[in-house]
Amino acid sequence: MPRSRFEKSEVVIDSSCLRCMLVLNRVFPQYRLFNALALRYYVVHIPQHVWNEVGRKGHTRGPLKRLVQRHQIFQRCDVGSQHRAKLLYDRQTNPRAPIHRGEAETIIQAQELGISEVLMDERKGTKIALAHSLNPRGIVGLIREFTLNGVIPEARPLFEECKRNRFWLDDELIESVLKETGESP
Repeated sequence: MPRSRFEKSEVVIDSSCLRCMLVLNRVFPQYRLFNALALRYYVVHIPQHVWNEVGRKGHTRGPLKRLVQRHQIFQRCDVGSQHRAKLLYDRQTNPRAPIHRGEAETIIQAQELGISEVLMDERKGTKIALAHSLNPRGIVGLIREFTLNGVIPEARPLFEECKRNRFWLDDELIESVLKETGESP
């Protein structure tokens, strides 16, 4: 793994990004994606609900536990203000709650920890994160950064695997990244 060309920071991750990273790491172990993530972040916080949501399925529970054991950058965390999170996801507390609980806890946890970046792919979640003065990044952005910095050899197979596993990714954004990385026909 090359020396870090990144400015390291902390980040809070939501369930869709974590699930996607687990899938990509399983299919492409040679890319060592979690080592790549450690080049970019010195701590990746996993909110408790995100942990529960991703670990709920038996086939991801084991890989999730091993991930935290093998890569010290991952830390489980709890939201301090459940009420603030509920305002974003609970329709009984707020009938116009716009996002799911994992995204809400990711946003609130980032604010509580004083972290400006969140890993999140959902459109509504990223819009709310921006409204809370956070910088959302998704899987496409991570893959782009890792490819442009030579940490992974190519982006296309990762994007194809994401699609094969029904992770929604913006086709225009993918095409833009593939052009930028020199992988577009």
